Amino acid sequence: MQKMTFTTNQTAFEYAIYEIVGSYFKKATCISTIQEQKLIVHFKEQKQDTQCLMENKVDSYVKGVLLKKLPEELWDEEVTVEMRKSPDSDVMNLFFYGDKYALLVKGVYRGKNNADFTYKLFKK
Repeated sequence: MQKMTFTTNQTAFEYAIYEIVGSYFKKATCISTIQEQKLIVHFKEQKQDTQCLMENKVDSYVKGVLLKKLPEELWDEEVTVEMRKSPDSDVMNLFFYGDKYALLVKGVYRGKNNADFTYKLFKK
């Protein structure tokens, strides 16, 4: 059995961010199907309770922070999603590009009891 490393846990968590945040938009489409499939594989390698935990952490962040702080019309957009590694770390930047806005969401998985999130909104 392969031991789960930070990278696979982190990559799985990044899929949860992509999946959950993307579900709040009218439509979200990933630019790279190869990158999307890579994230899915890492996510599916997690135990089901870990998958649920990751999804719940992301959903709580969306409901507790993003939906409260970001413009309501943002969520009506059809977005394309671009995933890029941060130049200074192994963490993935998830960009949700719409017609009027671009949203950057980043999350660091720190185990079942902790996760850190950041976001940045850009208006076009």
